[in-house]
Amino acid sequence: MQMTRSIAQDARALSDQRTQGSGPSTRRWITMSWLFRTLRVPASESHMGFVLALCAFAMGLMSLAIVWQAQVIAHQRDVIKWLETLKFAS
Repeated sequence: MQMTRSIAQDARALSDQRTQGSGPSTRRWITMSWLFRTLRVPASESHMGFVLALCAFAMGLMSLAIVWQAQVIAHQRDVIKWLETLKFAS
């Protein structure tokens, strides 16, 4: 517990140093303390399984997006070649 307090105190001091004379800060102390409390709790296996499934699904969507983008680029290349032949043919 003492280690957590010293980390929190260091974070608070750093936040205070950054905000002196520079206006409002985007790094709120409430958010930082919530992160400290939330990330200290160990994750259960069901949470890890859910996150892994979510990551696999997101990676699948991203791979589909890459394939779709490659098809768009190939089609654009074909259109550019067609426009070049049209321009130089006349």
